[in-house]
Amino acid sequence: MTFRTISLALIASVILLASSHSQNLYPDPGFEQSGVTGEAHSGQKAACLKVGDRQRWVCLGGPLTVEPFATYRATEWVKVKGGSGGLFGPYCYEWNSFDWAFSRSASINDLRDWTIVEVTFLSPYDHIQFHPLAFIDGVQAEAWVD
Repeated sequence: MTFRTISLALIASVILLASSHSQNLYPDPGFEQSGVTGEAHSGQKAACLKVGDRQRWVCLGGPLTVEPFATYRATEWVKVKGGSGGLFGPYCYEWNSFDWAFSRSASINDLRDWTIVEVTFLSPYDHIQFHPLAFIDGVQAEAWVD
């Protein structure tokens, strides 16, 4: 392989990376299909997660298909009403038989107005557990994500 071939391969890789960069992998990213009307940041609906009495783990979302070892950025608008405990949005992780690995999250405990939050994450697998909102030991909390 000559230097010219390597350069062309590198340019092609950059172009492919740039084109996949703006792809949204999350189904219903604005929650217009699955959300509820009331506190949307944009559009008519947003996803909402509520807890009353203390609950150890409550979340939205689940497995998300990803390309192994690719770096992803999750950006969300979130808003919280009341509550205590660990409130996160987004919350990403994977289990590797030894520990909770590849974890990334943003704390949203004090975000009473719509605020943009962002995390980057990767997984060595073809999936990752991705939760737009998650409460750990949440009490009397309500959070919205759009």
